Amino acid sequence: MFTYDEKGEKALITFNRFMKKMLPAMLVFVLIFGLFAPQVSKAADHTDNTSLNTMIEKTVDYYKNRNTELTSWWDLVALWGAGQNLSDGSWQLPPWYKTDQGLLPTASGTEHINYIFGLLAMGEDPAHAWETNRNLYAELAAQQNATTGAIGNGLTNRHMWAMLALDTGAKLGSSVGTWDAAAKQKAVDYLLSKQLSDGGFAFFGTTSDADMTGMGLLALGNYQNDSAVQSAIVKLKAFLKTKQLNGEHVMFGNNSNSMSAVVTGLTAIGEDVLSDAWTDNGNSILDSYALFQVQNGAFKYLESQSNADAMATNQSLIALLDTKYQKTVWHRFADIKLPVRVSVEVDGISDRIYEKNIVSVPQSTNSATALDALKYALDKATPAILYNIVNSSYGPYVQGIDEQEAGSLGGWDGWMYEVNGAAPDVGAGEYQLKENDKVRFYYSRYPAIATAAELAGGTTDPYVDVTLVGDDFSSEAISAENWIINTNSADLTVQSITSVNNQTVRIQLHGQVTSEPITIQALSAALISKQKSNTITLRIPVKASLQVDGISGAIFAAQEVKIKNTENPTTALDLLKKALDQAVPKISYEIVNSSFGPYVNAIDGQAAGSLGGWDGWMFEVNGAAPSVGAAAYELKENDEVRFYYSRWPALSTTTKIANGASNPAVEVLLAGDEFTNAADDISNWSIHVGSTELQVSSIIKDNNKVTISFEGTANGGAITIKALEGALVGNQASDPISVIVPRIISDSVDQSFAIDENETAVVIGSSSEAAATNNVVLTFASTDLPKVTAERGNTTLEIPANTKVTSTWNKELQLPTNLSLDDSNVVSKMNTALLGDNKKVDAVAVRINVGGDEKIQFSQHVTLTLKGQGAKEAGFVDQTGSFTPIKKYADSAIRADEVYAYNDNGDLIIKTKHFTSFLAYSTSALTTSGGGGTVPVAQTVKLSVEKRSLGEGDIVAPVTITIQAGDTAFTALKRALDDKGVALQYTGSEASVYVQSIDGLAELDKGAGSGWMYSVNGIFPQISAGAYTLKNGDVLRWQYTKDLGNDIGGDTGLGGNTETGEQVPGGDNGSSTINYKDAAQISSWAKEAVTKASALGFMQGTSTTDPKFEPKRLLTRAEFAALMVKYSGIDPINEDAGFTDVSSKDWFYGYVAAAKEKGLMSGKSDTSFAPNASISREEVAAVLVRFKGLSDSNAPQAALKDRDAVSAWAVPYVNVAYQTGLMTGDNGRFNPQSFVTREMAAVAIIRLYELK
Repeated sequence: MFTYDEKGEKALITFNRFMKKMLPAMLVFVLIFGLFAPQVSKAADHTDNTSLNTMIEKTVDYYKNRNTELTSWWDLVALWGAGQNLSDGSWQLPPWYKTDQGLLPTASGTEHINYIFGLLAMGEDPAHAWETNRNLYAELAAQQNATTGAIGNGLTNRHMWAMLALDTGAKLGSSVGTWDAAAKQKAVDYLLSKQLSDGGFAFFGTTSDADMTGMGLLALGNYQNDSAVQSAIVKLKAFLKTKQLNGEHVMFGNNSNSMSAVVTGLTAIGEDVLSDAWTDNGNSILDSYALFQVQNGAFKYLESQSNADAMATNQSLIALLDTKYQKTVWHRFADIKLPVRVSVEVDGISDRIYEKNIVSVPQSTNSATALDALKYALDKATPAILYNIVNSSYGPYVQGIDEQEAGSLGGWDGWMYEVNGAAPDVGAGEYQLKENDKVRFYYSRYPAIATAAELAGGTTDPYVDVTLVGDDFSSEAISAENWIINTNSADLTVQSITSVNNQTVRIQLHGQVTSEPITIQALSAALISKQKSNTITLRIPVKASLQVDGISGAIFAAQEVKIKNTENPTTALDLLKKALDQAVPKISYEIVNSSFGPYVNAIDGQAAGSLGGWDGWMFEVNGAAPSVGAAAYELKENDEVRFYYSRWPALSTTTKIANGASNPAVEVLLAGDEFTNAADDISNWSIHVGSTELQVSSIIKDNNKVTISFEGTANGGAITIKALEGALVGNQASDPISVIVPRIISDSVDQSFAIDENETAVVIGSSSEAAATNNVVLTFASTDLPKVTAERGNTTLEIPANTKVTSTWNKELQLPTNLSLDDSNVVSKMNTALLGDNKKVDAVAVRINVGGDEKIQFSQHVTLTLKGQGAKEAGFVDQTGSFTPIKKYADSAIRADEVYAYNDNGDLIIKTKHFTSFLAYSTSALTTSGGGGTVPVAQTVKLSVEKRSLGEGDIVAPVTITIQAGDTAFTALKRALDDKGVALQYTGSEASVYVQSIDGLAELDKGAGSGWMYSVNGIFPQISAGAYTLKNGDVLRWQYTKDLGNDIGGDTGLGGNTETGEQVPGGDNGSSTINYKDAAQISSWAKEAVTKASALGFMQGTSTTDPKFEPKRLLTRAEFAALMVKYSGIDPINEDAGFTDVSSKDWFYGYVAAAKEKGLMSGKSDTSFAPNASISREEVAAVLVRFKGLSDSNAPQAALKDRDAVSAWAVPYVNVAYQTGLMTGDNGRFNPQSFVTREMAAVAIIRLYELK
């Protein structure tokens, strides 16, 4: 591969002689190039190819060991492509790295091209080249012939390279002069006009050669969407197909340069030269390159040569890199970030440290920041200026510059920065530079005054010394006009202000000190920084008395305490702390800071909750409890403050009394107080037996437990128990508790029960599971209902505590009563109501009346459970006889609907705020008159709304929802959020809709690149969500990004969350490639599964900032629980699952609870889940098989060599998992006790997903 200039006839003759020698090597291309399409799909990259990597590393080491000046721009490009930082000081760079060598703007050779690519490789910007600030792109573009389109001297290969250089500048966003769409088209047309009749390109003459053909493919690689270019590429490939090996054993010819030209050209149009299509008799180009690489890592031009060749070395390295990354080095230049030009200046405490100067700040994969600009400028200064950067949990910050450290003035003074005259809202290490930004770092003074003066009431002519940190006093600080001094008394005035030093002044007052506070503030004229200071307050000391009483006696006897009253008013808590600190001996205490403010948790070792309940420390002032906490109560002179340990009696019992129990007893436990010796006296108790027909026979005390015995046979009702003052040491009565005796009702005889006003809970039990047709009525004393649980046949009614009847009501409530299922009038009304949905009633399974003849309205939802009817639909008939279908949801999330339903493990749950008649029924689609109707098949998608990039849980965990015809990615989102009551803000409609905020999390909340994106089946469509039509089975993920999609696997941009005028229907969406930093560690057999599991949202990387999959790490039981919950589409459940090793603070808390409740996983024991333990293969098999419902204890034994190693309980699961292909073995072994890695889990979950 060569570029050259036409330097007169002599140069051309020399070149022609050279070509005669090398032409045979350029014409020996094998007939294995089956390349008759404009572009073929790329194979996977070859970053883990050992032979390829070894060759590349040896060549890079060759350059490092050579340690000579890099004069060739080819060397610079090759080393840059190999990932070398050429500007880090370890490489000897050419003179034109920073200095203009006198290049003529009109130079018609390859000089501009050489400099453009060489400067890019060294981290410089060709649009602002050298100290002369030249735009090499614009100069090159200006050489294009406006008529022919040729660039420069008209030589074909020079034109090819000029196109490539200008296209690179355009992709980088640089100013490229006249290189616009029209210029590009002319250049393409000119190049295509040079294509010969045999299909290829040539240096000269009418016969094409391989080198020029390879260069032509490289230049045309940027234009493959052009139909004319597509046709040309077909011809170019056809030409290469005509080239034969001619008996040579070297791929593509007899020299490495020709081979490199072909490799780079083919890579530029998307070919994988290591694929089967480009091998011959099992040999690939790597076998050919191995013949040319010498011991030191360099490459020869011809195999027969003994010495390496510089051009062969750099071009071979470039071709090998192109092969490794499946993208040419030349095209990779378009992915770099150019240096950004900004001005930098630094002002110190008293003078300028760095004069304003323009610098070009290098950028890597990350954008340069204001902090990068500072460091670059100071490092390049002559001499270099020292600086001190500190890394903290909040990010890096400037501690010092030129030995001027933050805090030099004793306060919060330090280094600040501004950009374009304003202070950014992010740190210097986060602010991303923009071209021509004006960056200024400056030492910021932060004045803060204080005083150690203590004024006593009645003192005459006092003075106050005021000290300053973070700034210096100016010469004007001695003028009272430059201060605000308020004594709040006409008898106390400012006499004079004198300077003690540059950070201390003395304020002399005249008159007598009163009880009023004195405030002092320095104005801007008094300070060097010209800023106002803070305000300080002086108060006279406060005298008050303090007493502390503990659980059983005095801890601190009442005595007077004098306490300094400083900046903030002294509080009751300050008084307590000072008194206990100065007590002899000192008395310990513990103050806890909470969201409600600080509070006393313990004094003298007596901690809150010592008595097992809500007992703890309280305080009073002058005999009364203040309305604020001790830390907020402002102490006044002669206040009497008392802290005391407050008892808070709370009774509890776990005793249950069965209906019909004879002479039962109830054990009552006490927390928060202690029983007195008189607690066994019945007169110290209030016990109401209600309708239970029991009588108290005795009370026996045993420490903090009493046993209350009853006489009689227990009838249905409730016993309320309350301890009175005489039973408790704290002399404060307890709140009552209830012991429920279930009421057993008949299924055939009408009954009525009066509910006592003292009953806090009512339990009704049915005598059988038969359908109940008799009337059972509860009569309540109030519209404020107790908790009610009633079982009637296969129907359960639950009214939660604190429910209130809000409608006019006679205080009677009829329990569920079964009605006739054959009422044709009701069915007729149902069919009429269902007509609009094209459905009809097949059968009514349940019809019950609840409440009575009147409509009863509640303040909150009550629950009806119809056992075994989960697959049915629900509806109600109101008091007017009208039928209304009840909306049925796919999950149990709380809704705002007046009434709604859902399926819970086969039971139909109806949540309602009113009572009337309810029905469970089945339907079918209406048929046409010809009888040709069909039952419609539900169309579903799996939807999730995620905040995982923030390290937070999902707003909507993956859930399967039903979609309607024409539903888009937006309408499905909106309906799902509406169903869950989640707030959604958006603009536009249909194809122009734009999602701004979900659940209060809005665009830009987490930075300039943050916002909402959506993907379908792992692809981020580049159209509005309102224009993307969903299809059955799609996986729709709405994800919050902090970095324009880069942190969630999406293309930079808004992933379709944009306004657009186009609308495209949903179609067959492909899969995406998930880019993990450790992708090379993923086993080949697991790569496809990892990609799919990531795209579908089942598994994610382990970091949002440096995404890794950690394929070899063992999967924990908690991780697998989360994986199965996400896969199943159910929401995490924020309830205690009963495991002592799972806390509500754990990220997996909700997943473990959901996995247990839904029967996906159980604990290692009743109380232990072992969340961080690794999960074994047989445990995974059991979960997968149970989930799929495939378990069969009678299934034939799998032919496993290690089946004896399978635990007995796991045998049926392992058999099915192995025989269905859910899990496979290794050489006939299942390895049941081996632990599962993350990549194994990915394979298992995708097999489960694809199992029909």
